[in-house]
Amino acid sequence: MNSVKKHNQTAFVTFVYPNSEKYLADFINSINAQTALNFTLILFNDGILNLESKIKDLKVDFQIVNMEGTPQEIRFKALKKLSASSFDFILFQDSDDLMRTNRYKTCYDSLLKYDIVVNDLDIINENGKLIEYNYWQNRIDNNHVFTYKTIENYNFIGLGNTSIKKEVLKFLPQEPTQSLKAVDWFIFYSIMHKGNINAVFTSDTCTIYRQHQENTIGTQTAQNNKSIFIQEVKESHYKALYQSNSISEVEYIKLNNTKEVSKEIKKQNPFWWETN
Repeated sequence: MNSVKKHNQTAFVTFVYPNSEKYLADFINSINAQTALNFTLILFNDGILNLESKIKDLKVDFQIVNMEGTPQEIRFKALKKLSASSFDFILFQDSDDLMRTNRYKTCYDSLLKYDIVVNDLDIINENGKLIEYNYWQNRIDNNHVFTYKTIENYNFIGLGNTSIKKEVLKFLPQEPTQSLKAVDWFIFYSIMHKGNINAVFTSDTCTIYRQHQENTIGTQTAQNNKSIFIQEVKESHYKALYQSNSISEVEYIKLNNTKEVSKEIKKQNPFWWETN
């Protein structure tokens, strides 16, 4: 990674690519608006030309790391680089999303006590209009501590709303041989399972989650064939866990037997992998 003017303890990490470029100015404003700015922004860049000229308004130190590959390949390469970095804490943020001004400070403070911090979502549409505050606060208690078992059949932990201590990356699994949709679940489930690591959920801050058609499994995904799609995604993730020796055969059979998404059970404010 490139050198920076001074070392910060915390890295804010995002992935940028040509389709996210139209949201980049909003993203930079959201970074600059944080109540504390003592972190380094790392941008893993997949194809945006002259990126440095487009982030000139940043008020924090930054590093640009150019990468090529599929989204899954880039994420695993990036996490391996981060595991070898000098940062102690790592906050993840999608570059097409925004965040509340207290996200860095709230997550940093929580990382002093917990290994993994997962924050709630505010939902906006593609144009930035608010749809709902604290989308999941009625589904999961604030400061609830959970294990990998909590997310076996649904998900609320991803590379847009999660922060970690770097040391948990020593449990990073091998990249699956097959391409997975929404690979974040595979990554965090594997880390929490192998490391027997607990995580905490907070609704004291939020990622401002933008709904648009490029969301793989958005909270507002169209219901047509959604159950079938989710079932196929879950099945591929469970198979990858087993093939990578992240879970036993007994665990794989148990998970695979629960992959079907019921069309009868409707969830208000569904987690990822649920229908509403």
